[in-house]
Amino acid sequence: MTKLVFLSLFTACALNAAHLRFPRWRSFRRARRIPQALLYARGKRVGRPSLQVTTSPLWHEIANPLPESSLAIAVCCKVTIFSRQPKLLKKLTLVFQPSDEQCLPRIPHIEHASLYQHRHRQNFVPDNEAYLTSGTWSPSENTLAFDLHDHNKVVAKKTFYIVVSCRPNEIDALRAGSFVFTDRHPLVTHDLRKKQSLQTNGNLE
Repeated sequence: MTKLVFLSLFTACALNAAHLRFPRWRSFRRARRIPQALLYARGKRVGRPSLQVTTSPLWHEIANPLPESSLAIAVCCKVTIFSRQPKLLKKLTLVFQPSDEQCLPRIPHIEHASLYQHRHRQNFVPDNEAYLTSGTWSPSENTLAFDLHDHNKVVAKKTFYIVVSCRPNEIDALRAGSFVFTDRHPLVTHDLRKKQSLQTNGNLE
């Protein structure tokens, strides 16, 4: 009996000493990489907003395809929309802002405005495939609004161009300012995930 007790104590001490000398192996596998967009969504980082609209002024004149027309046609603005989640773009409104706000500028008159989508990895060409919709110019509010009836889908990042036509004497007034996006006219969108959820629930019913 004494030998058994002594043997048990000896075995326990030997195992304890071996555990202290050779600790349990720990895995050093790399931590799972979490997408940056997911970190923003979880509130772990503060950075780029989930929906952002930026504008850049341009002026690139295009030859008028109608020889009998005297209107000048030009690409006047580049619009970039960034969205972390898939959304349906319904309405985009831009405000014409003069470059010098101290003086009273002359409000230009726009005959026609169109919104085109830029196809990536290609040079921008305002053709029928890139055309989205026509805009409505309000000289009293200095706003240019585009209603997208086809509900253009915005995923991650998309670039649009605005093409305007005006009389030659309106070119200087247009080039003296630029179209900008402001909080007074927010971007009208629809969450694509909610639409998919409604469709799924309808199918289940």
